[in-house]
Amino acid sequence: MHQPILSLRNLAAALDGDVTGPESINAPGPGHSPKDRSLSVKLAPDNPDGFVVHSHAGDDWQKCRDHVLQCLGRAPWTPRGDKERQGGPGRPQRKVAEYVYHLEDGTPYLKVTRLKDPKSFPQEHWTGTGWAKGKPKGPKVPYRLPELLASPHAPVLIAEGEKDADALDRLGLVATTASEGAGKWTSDLNRWFTGRIVYILPDNDEAGRAHARQVAESLLETAAEVRIVALPGLPEKGDVSDWIASDGDIEELLRLCQETQPWRPQETAHNEAASRASRFYSAASLKGRPVPERPWLVPGLVPDRTVTLFSGDGGTGKSLLAHQLGIAVASGCGWLGMDVAQGRVIYLSAEDDDDELHRRTDDILRAIGRTYDDIEGLTLRSLAGEDALLAVESGLALMASALFQELEARAADEQPALVVIDTLADVYPANENDRMKVRQFIGILRGLAIRQRCAVMLLGHPSLTGLTSGSGSSGSTAWNNSVRSRLYLSRIIQDGHEPEPDKRVLTTKKANYSRVGGEIGMTWRGGVFVADVAPSGLDKMAAGAKAERVFLKLLDEFTSQGRRVNHAGASTYAPSQFAKHPKSEGVTKNAFAAAMNSLLSNGTLAIGEEGPPSRRVKFLMRAIR
Repeated sequence: MHQPILSLRNLAAALDGDVTGPESINAPGPGHSPKDRSLSVKLAPDNPDGFVVHSHAGDDWQKCRDHVLQCLGRAPWTPRGDKERQGGPGRPQRKVAEYVYHLEDGTPYLKVTRLKDPKSFPQEHWTGTGWAKGKPKGPKVPYRLPELLASPHAPVLIAEGEKDADALDRLGLVATTASEGAGKWTSDLNRWFTGRIVYILPDNDEAGRAHARQVAESLLETAAEVRIVALPGLPEKGDVSDWIASDGDIEELLRLCQETQPWRPQETAHNEAASRASRFYSAASLKGRPVPERPWLVPGLVPDRTVTLFSGDGGTGKSLLAHQLGIAVASGCGWLGMDVAQGRVIYLSAEDDDDELHRRTDDILRAIGRTYDDIEGLTLRSLAGEDALLAVESGLALMASALFQELEARAADEQPALVVIDTLADVYPANENDRMKVRQFIGILRGLAIRQRCAVMLLGHPSLTGLTSGSGSSGSTAWNNSVRSRLYLSRIIQDGHEPEPDKRVLTTKKANYSRVGGEIGMTWRGGVFVADVAPSGLDKMAAGAKAERVFLKLLDEFTSQGRRVNHAGASTYAPSQFAKHPKSEGVTKNAFAAAMNSLLSNGTLAIGEEGPPSRRVKFLMRAIR
């Protein structure tokens, strides 16, 4: 007979727990502290008690069930007519653990009991009112199926037993297994892993490795990707629970998963279990080897085989400029007057739909005099309106998503020179101020660049602080620290307004392998950006003379107002102060810097000092003749 229907509110109040979903609560397990939330209780109207239980701490399910009944003021359950299983005449087997498999709606389906002395795993099936001996007549289902379905984008770790899956779950990972142990995987399990990234963690014995290969081969056509991860340091017949118990670290586990190559049928058990060869080497061994040239996509601006962060405020045209770069690389023409490496390109856009990509491509081709036949090597992919995440949060770390695996598979086939990802806000899953997650995400993209030997350009928006300061930085400083190159596209704003709305400046904000601070002026014309012609000859001399004249004029004005500027940098750096002044006459910071150095060299300017001996301050002044 069914008990009265429960409500989540009454259940949470009785167990001193918290509502965690439309049908479930988490509460302290039996004998645990009030802050504990290891006991999961889910409403199940078809269950005789009206609920089902699961302990994330590994507590006995019947103990948990009786605990809930007691808290609800009901009598604990007692078995009717079922004697404890015997391990021999007069000697009962000791029950070690019980594992309940559920259907996707949470209904109990299969119970596996782990017995000891001797070891055995009897199975029981749910009849609708109780457990009966024997496994279900229906298809197999994965262990922890509701949890598997609740995280549809997370990678799935498949262990060899329920104990191992529970251990991984306690680390915050999505984990499962199949009943009956090694060699018992069946094809009816495959559909639950459609489109998922799967990591298989075999036991360290031949049966475990063979089982891992069986599961991998079965899932190869169903899952987005399958990897067999060999855990280092396992004893013979050891499993992932042993690895965790021997101080195995979640970050190390996730790193091993990410570094393991996708499984292919020709790979052997020997290759899967082989330990990693040491990569340490003596610097002296480099003697006599040719020094490799540094690879560039755009010399001095966009390095190859690493990540460049390209930021700009919304509407500045960074997507257009990146698209122009993609077409330049694919067609073998220049970009903003600079040579670029030629090769294939993958352009991933999470902001623009296919029609907009088509229009933009057409504008660029018309402007540069090329045809669609010239860009056979440009692969476009619009993700507008789709899930565009390239990573997913799992426990303490980010892991590559199914979309990222699709991108890398495409890159492995095409061998591109450039991958453009537009834009960061759509593809990054975590808080942009989380330094650890930022570094992990850039690490995932850098791995793509290294493995596929290409440049990766990630487009992003600056933070409000980065926009206000002109630094172009995004959220945490970890973005700037993690990439090897950072470019910033900005408008030209003078005295609070934009005198020439079609003008832009591309600035090198970070360059580990080249000069920082370079600027490229450009103008939007005919649907594309065209580099402004740099002055030369008499024009260059005239521009230099103008910069010197304006520099001296502004220095005199600042001096008359008692305002000091310096030649060395920081907040009172003269070129920076003068470039943003309303009377700058359009002279850029770089031009002011060149003018300052020229005026110092010819003796027109001098560096003065003032202040007490302990706090001397240097400043720029006209030289006294």
